[in-house]
Amino acid sequence: MFKIAICDDSDSIRTKFISMLEHVMEKNNIDGEVIFDTGDPEKFYNYVSKNHVDVILLDIDLKSMISGLDLAKKIREINKSINIIFVSAHLEYVFLSFKVKTFDYLVKPVSSEKLEECIIRLTNYTSSDTINFIKIKSGSLTHLIKKSDIVYVEKANSKSYVYTLNEIIETNNSLDDFKKILPDNFCRCHKSYIVNLSKISRIDSITNDVIFNNSFKCQMGRKYRKSFLDALEENEE
Repeated sequence: MFKIAICDDSDSIRTKFISMLEHVMEKNNIDGEVIFDTGDPEKFYNYVSKNHVDVILLDIDLKSMISGLDLAKKIREINKSINIIFVSAHLEYVFLSFKVKTFDYLVKPVSSEKLEECIIRLTNYTSSDTINFIKIKSGSLTHLIKKSDIVYVEKANSKSYVYTLNEIIETNNSLDDFKKILPDNFCRCHKSYIVNLSKISRIDSITNDVIFNNSFKCQMGRKYRKSFLDALEENEE
């Protein structure tokens, strides 16, 4: 079920969005509901930080000291998977909005048709296997691999090797290819390695070994050390 929260300073606009969303979800047989709405950005942040929310609709000009963009940045710091949809009459903010990994930017006044199109795309996106799995070609075979099963990816000569919990898969994909399709909890720690931050057990500061929960290990490169350790610290928060 989609759990949706709305933040807009206009009571009438929030009421309209709730009505349109209920109509869209009923019409398209989408399991979802609006569980919270407010015009107060602080109340909105407190609610989203303490409750499970899948989708947020944010106005940008909230007639407050904090804008919708600021609010989205704060929320993104604590929730990397939440789907953010901006709704605004101000087109000049559209490029800034995508710095917080925005799913969509709807220009006010938002028609029921535009909202329906957005929600259907979001439903298709979140229900797709590409959210949790990636496809990797290995010779004549295509492997469907769960992203959370990947421990790290190694580049060796012209090949890449995907180390999972159960197997090692050889492929022609480059590390740049993997960086584009893997989620934010994967990070480059060396010119030859991309690692799953969630699978790391510890870092050996003497040998610069990155040691994983299943006893796999790889090297941390000097060039990537700071950015990698910063990403690791952020992932653990």
